Amino acid sequence: MSDGSLEAIVGIEAEEEDITMATRFDVAKPEQWEAYEERLEQFLVVNKVTEEAHKRANLITVIGNDCYQLLRNLLSPKKPKDVNFDDQVKALREHFNPRPKIVVERFNFHSRAQHEGENVSDFIASLRKLAATCGFNEFLDEALRDRFVVGLRNRLTQQRLLQEDTLTLTGALTLATAMEAAERGVVTISSTGAIQAVKSSRASKNLTDGLSEKNNRNNQSGCFRCNAQDHWAKNCPYRSKTCSKCGRVGHKSDACRTKDRTKDSGGGKQKKLSSSRHKRHGRVHYAQDKASSTSSHSRDSNCTSQGHHRECFDVRTVCSTGQVAHVTSPPYECELELNGKAVRFQVDTGADKTLINEKTSKQLGLKLSRTTIRLSSYTDHSIPVLGEATIDVVSHNVRLYQLPVLIVKGERVNLLGRDWLSKIKIDWDKFASVNVTTLVQPMDLLVRRHEQVFAETLGTIKGLKANIVLKENSIPKYFKSRPVPFAIKGLIEDELKSLQAQGIITKVKASDFASPIVPVLKRDGKSVRICADFKRTVNPQLEVDKYPLPRPEEIFATLNGGKYFTKLDISQAFLQLELEESCRRFTTINTHLGLFQYNRLTMGLASAPAQFQEAMEKILQGLDVVVYIDDILVSGTSLEDHDNRLNAVLERLSDYGVHLNRKKCEFRLNKIAFLGYVIDENGLHPSNEKVEAIHNAPAPTNATEVRSLIGMITYYAKFIPNLSSILVPLNRLLCKESEFRWSEECNTAFDRVKKTLTSDRVLAHFDPKKQLVLQTDASKYGIGCVISHVMPNGDERPVAYASRTLSKPEINYSQLEKEALAIVFGVKRFHQYLFGHHFVLVTDHKPLLTIFGDKKDIPSIAASRLQRWAVLLSAH
Repeated sequence: MSDGSLEAIVGIEAEEEDITMATRFDVAKPEQWEAYEERLEQFLVVNKVTEEAHKRANLITVIGNDCYQLLRNLLSPKKPKDVNFDDQVKALREHFNPRPKIVVERFNFHSRAQHEGENVSDFIASLRKLAATCGFNEFLDEALRDRFVVGLRNRLTQQRLLQEDTLTLTGALTLATAMEAAERGVVTISSTGAIQAVKSSRASKNLTDGLSEKNNRNNQSGCFRCNAQDHWAKNCPYRSKTCSKCGRVGHKSDACRTKDRTKDSGGGKQKKLSSSRHKRHGRVHYAQDKASSTSSHSRDSNCTSQGHHRECFDVRTVCSTGQVAHVTSPPYECELELNGKAVRFQVDTGADKTLINEKTSKQLGLKLSRTTIRLSSYTDHSIPVLGEATIDVVSHNVRLYQLPVLIVKGERVNLLGRDWLSKIKIDWDKFASVNVTTLVQPMDLLVRRHEQVFAETLGTIKGLKANIVLKENSIPKYFKSRPVPFAIKGLIEDELKSLQAQGIITKVKASDFASPIVPVLKRDGKSVRICADFKRTVNPQLEVDKYPLPRPEEIFATLNGGKYFTKLDISQAFLQLELEESCRRFTTINTHLGLFQYNRLTMGLASAPAQFQEAMEKILQGLDVVVYIDDILVSGTSLEDHDNRLNAVLERLSDYGVHLNRKKCEFRLNKIAFLGYVIDENGLHPSNEKVEAIHNAPAPTNATEVRSLIGMITYYAKFIPNLSSILVPLNRLLCKESEFRWSEECNTAFDRVKKTLTSDRVLAHFDPKKQLVLQTDASKYGIGCVISHVMPNGDERPVAYASRTLSKPEINYSQLEKEALAIVFGVKRFHQYLFGHHFVLVTDHKPLLTIFGDKKDIPSIAASRLQRWAVLLSAH
């Protein structure tokens, strides 16, 4: 009977409406057993399975083959069918969920703090999960409340909770959630970008008046023109009278609803505007003719005082007071040619007039004339107007003469108003949408500024070429073309034609070198990638370039302090670097269409990575950037710092003709995946995908699989303390004289590695300005060390862990010698970090202070190896 049919046999077959539970248990996810056991119990209840034999049969049937094999091993020499249901479940429970150590679990619980970006709900859910194994019992709510308050990141919320006299867990959650929601709402309002138009004051006032009048009419039964109760407004004698208070026709002064003018233009309005100014972010520009507004009578009177008519405009600006968000909302900008020079403007359809700042005016050499126009800010502060000018403007190759512009003092943004927009043709289709927030993202502007770098054509690096050098007395190797499948023969021919058209390959009639090709079908199934097989022709005779690739530790140290990251992908990287003509014949490929030789560096050559790395480092020399073959990493401590560095990199790439793949580039990220790690401002994390692969890896069945598994785990050795000691049971399986047997001890070691990798452990970025601490230790079978930074708050954060297994002779060392060997190992392993820096060495073996300390000479009775190690350590 098939395994699939076994899954369907559950419950009592005689009943047609039995509820089935066909989910197998995944033994690779032991943390899910508790939930699975609960579901199993409810499944038996709902199907009314009460007899011991039926319960046992159901369990064996539904858990799946892998779990059943495990159950057999756990119950051996007995067979599962001979063990009662409760004992079977107990055996699986104790295997998947061994009883935790209360002290360790409570330590993990009390060490948990709210992560950056983690909301209150997720934080308390994580605490509840950790508390489940802490044995708090009736003190659970109090423990959760205390850890929740202490672990909150938001200090304002924390202080508010600490003010409560009788704070319960429910109360703390309710209050914290409410404050979080309020803060989220403020952020939503604050992140609103540039509002391009604001309705005039008169429109707002008329709307308010209309609503007030309508409401008064509905709520009063008398006349609103004179407040009398014996007639309606349409029959009022004051219908044609003029009000002595406001000067309007239609009501008497006692019923006038016009507010006092002093109040309209005084403190009440100022208070409201001040409040708005602190709550709103972004920029609001407004330049409106005051003749169209009725809300500022006092300013109108000032503008017309002394018998002179002065035009009055508002430039209402609410400056940003908040923090720049991860995704910014830049204004809608365009570039115009003024007096032969390019000038950038911020487009504002709500502004009557066009403004440029003093600096731009001087750059353009404008001659200013006096003006009667007056400008004021949103808070009624006067904006100094230096004068007015007329200027030649070019837009879309069309010259527009004598356009007026106002020049304002200071470094304000250049504002493109409606007076110019009515004469200049703007290409609105370039923008995806028209709304009150972002129209053009800053990265889009950057990409447009460097269009050539992101061109989809193949780039050619200028001034640099690759060279292939063969060993002396090398012998040419010639291989015939290999037969190709008929199904992809046409695709290969199309690809060869494409490569030839791009100048990547050239057809030749004869060559003493010839390598066969290996066509690889791409994911789309409609094209192929042609790779040359150089492993039997050129590579064995090649003088491989020894230029070093940067080590991951060097890359991560360079990114220290970065908060924003960009990863640039070089399009068809190797092919952008041309080959010297003298060595192109070595790259000849043999196809069913004849011989072709590469004109550019290609994949498959043993020296290609080193040569391309050297070329890219020459190109980007002097810039704050990390290069790893075809990937470029840019980081910055702030958005401005990041953007300046990125702009410098793109300009340098443009100068050398390097092209990037826009689709694979990632801009302005808070964290970035690179070389199997995730990098952010807090430090280094293991990649979730890699950790998931280790977590889901099945138990090995032979030595080869064990070796592969250890290789996967060792890649993240820097995250796992004392890894060599943990892996001792697995390393024993690799000994030739030992029989392969995946024991419970091996399984425990594997699970321990999984648990460590899935924890919240984060490695700090190396910072040469911070105090370094090296801590070492030795066990029976291995030695280990950890290098840490002392943070400003006094805490120690690990930078990296390292360990190794002791060799057979080293296992026979005394404990003193093992501890000394651990110190030597740590100093050598982290030499790149420690050399040239003062650091603190921590060991739990006090006799070593006498041997390695600088206050006394090396004891003459010390073993010779200890004396050698003491001399080695004296260099630090």
